[in-house]
Amino acid sequence: MEKISNLYSLSNVITSLDQHLSGYIQTLKIDDLQNCLGRNPPNVLLIDRHFVDDHAKLLDTIIQNNPLTKIISINEDINDQQDYDLLCRGIESITANIFANLEIHEFMSWVFHANYKILIIDDHTIEGLNYEKDLEQSGFNIKTIQSNVEIIEPIKFYQPDLLLVMIDLTEIAGDELVKLIKNIPDNLSLPIFFISSDSPNRIKQKIIDVGACEIFVKPIKHQTIVSKILQKVQSNHFHFIGIQPKINDKKQSYHHIEDKEHDEIISFIADNANNPTASVVWLKINNKTILQKKIGLSGFKNFSDKFISLLPLSNLSFSSIYSITEGIYAFTSNNFPREEIEKWITKIHQWINNHHFTSQDKDFNVTIKPFVLTDVPKKSNKELLFYDAERLLLNSGTSQDTIFISEGDDQKHFYLIKTKLENAIREKCFNWRYQSILSTKNEKLEIFQLLLRVIDKSGKELRTKDYLQVANQTGLLKLLDRFTLEHAIEMIKIGEDKDIQRHILINQLIADYESETYKTHIIKYIRSQNLPKNRLVFQFRQDMVEEHTSLLFELGKELRQANVTLCLSEFDSSKTAWSIAKALNVHWIRVKPFDLESNSLHKSNPEYIGNVIKKAQNLGYKLMIPNIDSAGLTADIWTLNADLIQGNFIQAPVSDLKYIEG
Repeated sequence: MEKISNLYSLSNVITSLDQHLSGYIQTLKIDDLQNCLGRNPPNVLLIDRHFVDDHAKLLDTIIQNNPLTKIISINEDINDQQDYDLLCRGIESITANIFANLEIHEFMSWVFHANYKILIIDDHTIEGLNYEKDLEQSGFNIKTIQSNVEIIEPIKFYQPDLLLVMIDLTEIAGDELVKLIKNIPDNLSLPIFFISSDSPNRIKQKIIDVGACEIFVKPIKHQTIVSKILQKVQSNHFHFIGIQPKINDKKQSYHHIEDKEHDEIISFIADNANNPTASVVWLKINNKTILQKKIGLSGFKNFSDKFISLLPLSNLSFSSIYSITEGIYAFTSNNFPREEIEKWITKIHQWINNHHFTSQDKDFNVTIKPFVLTDVPKKSNKELLFYDAERLLLNSGTSQDTIFISEGDDQKHFYLIKTKLENAIREKCFNWRYQSILSTKNEKLEIFQLLLRVIDKSGKELRTKDYLQVANQTGLLKLLDRFTLEHAIEMIKIGEDKDIQRHILINQLIADYESETYKTHIIKYIRSQNLPKNRLVFQFRQDMVEEHTSLLFELGKELRQANVTLCLSEFDSSKTAWSIAKALNVHWIRVKPFDLESNSLHKSNPEYIGNVIKKAQNLGYKLMIPNIDSAGLTADIWTLNADLIQGNFIQAPVSDLKYIEG
């Protein structure tokens, strides 16, 4: 039997537990786990409870560095508190006897399902908000509606895995609510839980009889609710009856719901396993939620039904076109190579950008995000391609860029770079480059920009553009930034010991400071070093800062209090740029690079660099001109009275750092 290369177990017992899955699972020794994670991270990692207890630190590292890996704990017995604790760490648990009976298709349907969706019916009580917070912390996707609103449409729109009703059963007829929901055929298999004050047994029984699963009487521990919800939504993915307790002994009815589109697309992928030009393209209306708020749920449904017929599909031969759900469409073709797909997607984007739509007397625009599965013969895990596509469709973010599903070469390159980065970090294989910055007001000052260079095992330097994106996506960039910060502080202290006032500038990512924990940790560390005031310079890019303006005032204040100088780079002298400089309360401004031929040197230009320098200095900023690469440009800038200049032509004093590279 062909193995699924990305399904690993850390125990021979787990591997052999389920006879249906044993041929698909590869057993991995703990010692080999780190290499596997760097080279080819698993889609699924199966562990037992002992691993959770014995290797907590390693497990946290796996979770942090491999967010797409689903970790499942197989347990003989586990209580509600343990279940809850695991979920809060991003680990799903399942009992061994349920796992032992899973068919391969049940297993794949379950593990590649996106985060479970819970719809809460509640009047925003404090208690309800606490349950909502606990469920979100445990990894569930939560939506809450009030008990007095029309509930059928939100259920149809949200398609929850479970409905949690938090009402007092003495004030509303719970059985009528369940009947209303269950009268819709699509809701027959929807689990419904109630949390209520104590009520007569006859009322509870009546609600159970019409289709509710559980009624929990307050007070009840949040951990118990979370655990019971997990058990129920898991069992709904399987064909056998779960083992969760019931109020009565009635057996739960399970209904097989036909999913024609699901089956046909999976069959198409299987039938074209050796066809390099066969493709599946999904188009997703990316601003669906915004449109639903603007034109209403029914308005969006009507638009969604018609949208497919409006698209420019002429001259294209699709095998099938499906409307998967409102706002998501799938196209299959036996002969649709990648280059043709890219041309078509470009045409679709252009068409949408040139058209405006109207519904219910409201004008609106549409944005789409394409997902492409092509070149199937080169994909390693053909059984998982459909589930990988669904996962991406449900968790794709707001970008409109095309996503190519399971790209073999790109994925291999990604993990190759990731492995090299991890090895370099482990061995601290770095080179340090210092670029001189010259103060025109005090030429004796030592000012450098510190740049880290990563070295692989062969001694070759990795290109920054090759590893920067990988480092950012995997969280390794924070480690590289931490090493750079430590080295910068070390060089400042070495200068102090030799009575040299050295200033070191290092790049920082504003997005990292969204994390309160990270911000607190960095500022606490800097303060603990007792550095002289303003010797350490943090540089933030203007274009990246623009997306995080809510952070600026508080972050600037706290960094200044830690004696850090702030520099805003890629400054374009726009109104937004000046506003950011003011909000962040920077010390230095570093303008965008330009050359001798640039309009920035023409006095008639509204953005004449001389005017920018004067305005910056009048507002109390020091202005830096980068990329000075000639004597002529140096002379021109010098006469304009810039405070700081930087570039290959500039050499600042290097009194004791003989190994510094210019």
